[in-house]
Amino acid sequence: MALDFPVGTDYPLNGDQIPDGEIYEGFYWDAAAGVWKRLCDRDKIGDCLDDDINETVCDRLEEIERDIIELEEEIDAIATSKDRGTWEWAFSVNNYLDPLPAGQFYMVKESDLTVVTEYKDCGRIIFHEDDLENDNHVFSTALKDKVLMLFDRPDDDFIESIITDVEETTGPTGIVYIFHVDRRQSEGSPTNAPDGEGRYKARLNIFDEPTGGNAGEYVKKIGDTMSGDLAIDRSNEPSADVAAGLQLKGNRPSTKDSAATITFRNDQTNDLGYLTYRSFGGDSWFGFNQNVDLNNHGLHSVAQVRMKSGGYIGSGKDARLIIREGSGGEAGVEVERTANDTRIFTILGKPSGSGSSSGNFFYAYANSGSTGDAINYTGKISSNNNIVNKAYVDSKAGGKVDIVCSSSGKTKGDMWYCNTDQTLYIKVS
Repeated sequence: MALDFPVGTDYPLNGDQIPDGEIYEGFYWDAAAGVWKRLCDRDKIGDCLDDDINETVCDRLEEIERDIIELEEEIDAIATSKDRGTWEWAFSVNNYLDPLPAGQFYMVKESDLTVVTEYKDCGRIIFHEDDLENDNHVFSTALKDKVLMLFDRPDDDFIESIITDVEETTGPTGIVYIFHVDRRQSEGSPTNAPDGEGRYKARLNIFDEPTGGNAGEYVKKIGDTMSGDLAIDRSNEPSADVAAGLQLKGNRPSTKDSAATITFRNDQTNDLGYLTYRSFGGDSWFGFNQNVDLNNHGLHSVAQVRMKSGGYIGSGKDARLIIREGSGGEAGVEVERTANDTRIFTILGKPSGSGSSSGNFFYAYANSGSTGDAINYTGKISSNNNIVNKAYVDSKAGGKVDIVCSSSGKTKGDMWYCNTDQTLYIKVS
């Protein structure tokens, strides 16, 4: 709401000059600059909330005021305001319908009409007809079913309610309006944080309940909880080339903590799922704190897979390849043994003399019993670097030669003979 400042200047001297430091509606006249300045400019209030960034009380107040104005503008975009103004808490009122000073308000509980200071206990809100800017307001029962919101000026406390009735009464200080309200949501109290002037102000806004839902179905811009699903749909925009986006932006000076986090939870358990993003100094990655099931879908275009020692590639819950450090004599990769009479691992290829390219030409086999497991090879054996199998060795040795001693003990030849105890002796020349 615009303010009509007194007109004047210290120059030229025309009789209309305003005294330097003159205060009007929260502003003061700076004669040297020839402008009105807020009372909470840095040269008027120097107390800092944060010495590191030199933030004053009024810096914070102006930030909150900008948030309130922005929120009011967003509400106006949904539903046009019916009335608005700023009042301050009436500390002089101790009982319902006590004399109410101009520019002030208070709240009472509906059940016993006692004065309350917590928004959550509010059943009625009582306003003087004049607000702090001396603007006169006329409220009527036409405001029934409208949304009434109060925003604290110094902090982010508020009440959102539906007007169920409006009463008008006249007291010693003027007309007083009594709003009966049905509270939808709220936070805090109008009496727990003063502004830079030590006053407890709240801004009133009354507007039509948005169509398509009640006020409780709309989410605040700062600090709120949704009870339904959120869908971001930009498919109806004129352009055929448009993307929907959801942006999370944090501020972290390292990758020790996440800069952005999405939390998933099931109300039936205490286990939380986190999808986090960490980024700083050129090092960035996503993190999961729970297992990820791709539900029979692939993982594509992977540049590398890095496992911790003891990590494994498995089938179901069974480990098949275990990754180790490869130190202290242990293997870097361990292939786990499967059940008896099964292949432990197989390299597919074309067996020698076969036209097939999918045969098991090199594999480990888990044998039952005490014979031990085996490595089998059925591939090519002709080049110097080819491995060989038992059949190949037997063939190159000329086959098996059996020499049996007779029981007679007679000489069987010049180079060898059997003794009477059937021991074979070979003569060496």
